Parts: sequence; structure tokens; C-alpha cells
Amino acid sequence: MKGQAPVLEAVAVFGIAVAVFLLIASMLFLYRDFWSEESELKQLQLVREFLIQNAYWLSTIPGNTTASFTIPTRAGESTYLMNLSGKKVNMKSGRFDLLLTLDIPLKLFGRTLSNEGVVELKKNGNQLFIE
Repeated sequence: MKGQAPVLEAVAVFGIAVAVFLLIASMLFLYRDFWSEESELKQLQLVREFLIQNAYWLSTIPGNTTASFTIPTRAGESTYLMNLSGKKVNMKSGRFDLLLTLDIPLKLFGRTLSNEGVVELKKNGNQLFIE
């Protein structure tokens, strides 16, 4: 019995150490996933706001015009789709789908992916196209 006690003690300490390690590792993974989602959502919201501000700005310019803007190629770890339809701006990424209706005198059309890093807004009459 005397020889088994140190072995059982070592096995118990090892088991506790493994359990603590797994607990800490799982907490870190959850923490990373949470902040990854939060940063992707925030980045999508910022790009959407940037797009909306420029759509409002173009709506105030008389006549036809074109403007090119540099945008981030990724939100978080994924590319995203910008879709303009009627009065709606829709931003889609791997995890999120953000939709917003605008109150501007232009009809919105077109869609583009962020992987090029540049978005072009073209105003033609009362229509605004994204490319």
C-alpha cells in the first residue's frame, strides 16, 4: 500500500493539472471567438456607415458623378458583400447580415465584394450604382 500512495497522488495531481489546463484553454478560445465576432461586426458597421455617408454626399451633388473609395478587403477574417437595392443597403459577411433603409432621393442598385479593396459609386440622374 505504501508504494501505491505516491503513484495515486501523482496521478491525481496530473489529472487536476490537465483539467485546469483544459478549463483555461477553453476560456481563452471562447474569449477569442467573442472578440473576433465583435470586431467583425464593428468593422462591417463602420464600412456600412462610410458607404451611407458617401451615398448621402453624392445625393447632394447636382448632375452625374462618380467617386471611388478605398475600403478594407476583410471584416474580421472574411470578405463581405455590399448590396444596394431600392433604398436598402445590405452588408453580408460570413457571420452577419446587416440591413439598413436609407431616406435619400436616389434609387440604389448594384453589388460588389470587398476583396478588391476599392468601391466605386456612380450617380446617374436619380440612381446610384455600386461597382
